[in-house]
Amino acid sequence: MYTPTDDEQALVTKCMAKEFERTTGLDTQTAQRAWSVLSQLVYAWEPNCILASTHNEQWITTGCDQIDALLGNGIRVPSVVEIVGESASGKTQLCLQLAISAQLLRGPQEPYGHVVYVCTEGAFPAQRLAAMADARASQMNNPAMSSTQVMRRIQVAELDDMETMFHALSYKLPALLSTQQVRLVVIDSIAAHLRFDMEGTEPHDFYKQRSSRLMQLGARLK
Repeated sequence: MYTPTDDEQALVTKCMAKEFERTTGLDTQTAQRAWSVLSQLVYAWEPNCILASTHNEQWITTGCDQIDALLGNGIRVPSVVEIVGESASGKTQLCLQLAISAQLLRGPQEPYGHVVYVCTEGAFPAQRLAAMADARASQMNNPAMSSTQVMRRIQVAELDDMETMFHALSYKLPALLSTQQVRLVVIDSIAAHLRFDMEGTEPHDFYKQRSSRLMQLGARLK
């Protein structure tokens, strides 16, 4: 298993510190110093890698050895993971990669896992996923991972507002989980409805309502 070098860990810390600097308003030096301390507390690199190698758990690969190593071998199953970043920074690309990789997790009933992909910002990027799946199938020399087969194992839901998403997570998703071998649920993205459904709300009420809705979403994803 790949173990990140000190330079690679420092690079990730520096990249995250830039986002931390933007959101907190701290100067660059203070933000980097603060994030360096926080990263040691929250993202313990070596313990995560050791945990991944000594426990028999399932992990979804991101498709990048370096990122997998920094996460302790990829995305642990089961877990709730939030992916954040600037617009066009590759969040959806990573989600699509995970949607393909998750299907490689075998279960007792089926050789390949299923995925639920919830879209809240436009149409599902099917063509992009198909190109990625065919490239993976060619790399693995595995016809079962072709775009046609991969798309058959992905349930796509395009939800236009927060209430529709609440209903889907409360009723439709549990039904799918009870009948299919679902290995991954993607919501791309949670922030969309919080932005558009609450436009025009006073700042104080906005943050209060946003916190309440995030808690409701978290309860449905547990």
